[in-house]
Amino acid sequence: MSKKTIGGIVIYCSDPRTENANLWKHIKDLLIPQEQRLTPVGMLGAPVAIARPANFPVKFAAVMDDIEFALQEFAEGRFILVGHDCGIYKRITHRAFSIQDKMDDVAKATNFLKKRFPGMPISAYFKKPDPGFEQIS
Repeated sequence: MSKKTIGGIVIYCSDPRTENANLWKHIKDLLIPQEQRLTPVGMLGAPVAIARPANFPVKFAAVMDDIEFALQEFAEGRFILVGHDCGIYKRITHRAFSIQDKMDDVAKATNFLKKRFPGMPISAYFKKPDPGFEQIS
């Protein structure tokens, strides 16, 4: 019997303050079939750190460590990556970021994960202000 009993990993921002409050609940309710077990890797700004490791090297290293540990020990199957209108962009002070920029970063993070973990399917989404998600890939 395989020790890997979890069907994949969900990478998302754990910020509870925004219109996306309780983002994990929205993800479970709308993106994950009830019968599936997935490992949540939630960290403030996690998808942004993957897209912009030079801006967030510590966060990038921590989220990658969590992903690699989960894959090594108990998760397999696929990734779900969920971005949103994240407040962590305020830490990048040299410019403003539009919603489109933030959606583009979800695509950039997706491309990074595809290269880092070849063969691992990835579904990427951006949380809309209403309860829904827009699929990025």
